Amino acid sequence: YEKLALTEMDLIVGCFIIYEKETRLAMETLLEQTDVPILLVNEELAAFQRLVKSTSREVERIMIDEGPTMVLLP
Repeated sequence: YEKLALTEMDLIVGCFIIYEKETRLAMETLLEQTDVPILLVNEELAAFQRLVKSTSREVERIMIDEGPTMVLLP
């Protein structure tokens, strides 16, 4: 991912952490409690898709040719 041109960020939340309801709920709480940019990298699992759809924050998808989905929540 270091090959991607991203804006400077204060916080990057790791890869492949949203895979079930409990981890999605924890990330929803984090999104509600912070306003710093967050980068999420995850497989398109149901919990991840629900998180992206449920957030009130702007969601910017970062397209890569192959591999996991990347979203930036500025």
